[in-house]
Amino acid sequence: MEVGFVLHPTRPGARELYERASDVLRRYGARARELGGERDGSRGLRGVVSLGGDGTMLRAMAAAWHADLPVLGVNLGQLGYLAEVDPAALERALAALLEGTVRIEERLALEVTVCGEHERIVGFNEVVVERQSSGHLIRTTVSIAGRPFLRYAADGVIVATPTGSTAYAFSARGPVVSPHVDALVLTPLAPHQLFDRSLVLSLDEPVGIGILEGPPASVMVDGVARRVLCPGEGVEVAASARRVRLAQLEAPPFHEVLRAKFSLEVPESPC
Repeated sequence: MEVGFVLHPTRPGARELYERASDVLRRYGARARELGGERDGSRGLRGVVSLGGDGTMLRAMAAAWHADLPVLGVNLGQLGYLAEVDPAALERALAALLEGTVRIEERLALEVTVCGEHERIVGFNEVVVERQSSGHLIRTTVSIAGRPFLRYAADGVIVATPTGSTAYAFSARGPVVSPHVDALVLTPLAPHQLFDRSLVLSLDEPVGIGILEGPPASVMVDGVARRVLCPGEGVEVAASARRVRLAQLEAPPFHEVLRAKFSLEVPESPC
């Protein structure tokens, strides 16, 4: 039995924690295998473990999603919305993963298709079509469920999952959405027009984003540049039929996690 690991490349302690995890797994008659990419031999594993912050966790989620495996996040970063296991609980978490006693929470995934291409790119936080250089707006046309919606002259357009609503979309003043809600969140980035609000869409309302005249745009998926779109080209962003399965030891309510990450004051109970 093997467990795959995705390590932060520079985070202090990630390599040391991997060696520690390898020792723990050997005591359970299992082995650790370091993964290099999202399709890097992850099939046949018991699960995937991330050692890092949320960026590392997103890479681990991609590897786990492609092989339909649970993914466990050990947090070595700051916020840790996705990686919720503390390094001190590593042995307990690995034992639960091997024994199949971890709690599984399914999260929405996005599939991105560039018009004219067959490859689908998977994302878990957001897909952003945005300008490549400062001082130049991009001009886009947006469709919802195949029907024209609006033109934007803006820095970009974000399509986020509820999981990603606390990431880039949050900085663009989009709504915070519980990960237990099935929705897509469409948010323009600094639009130069009167209508600048986010839209919360159902899962059967995929979003099409096309580039009109003007400069090209980058397609960013979970913070990684995946394509360049020139005028006349576009992408479709849709909810994936397959969810990503997060393995958790404990599952505090989302609003408590949000409050802790932002150091919000706990209100007194009126009762």
